[in-house]
Order: sequence, then C-alpha cells, then structure tokens
Amino acid sequence: MKQQPPEMQKITVEVPRALLRSATRLTGQGTTGAVREALERLVARQAQAEFLKLRGTHQFPFTIKELRDMDE
Repeated sequence: MKQQPPEMQKITVEVPRALLRSATRLTGQGTTGAVREALERLVARQAQAEFLKLRGTHQFPFTIKELRDMDE
C-alpha cells in the first residue's frame, strides 16, 4: 500500500543568519532541508528521552546474548 506524503505547512521564521548558514553548510541542504532535519532531530531526541524513561520498567523474556544469538 502506497503511503501518502505528509501534509506540509509553509512557515516563516526568523533565525540568526550565521546559525542558518552553519546549519545549511553542515547538512549540505538548503534552508528547507536544514530546518526540516533540525525539527526531525528534535522530535527524535524527545522520543529517545521518553523511551529512556522506561529503562528498567519492563522485564524482557530474552537476554541480550539470546537476542544476538537469534540473529546468527
């Protein structure tokens, strides 16, 4: 089943010129790509923080070694 592209929203933001220049240079993308990547990383970092809060709250049925052995 083909996925629908995400709904887009056009925005206007004011950012320090040097910060935007650094971001576009680091990402190798234009303004839109750099902003999109920054937003994606922010969301991913927050999801990672929420996931880490769960650390130790669930008992998994396998050890790390058992999981690694399953891949072989």
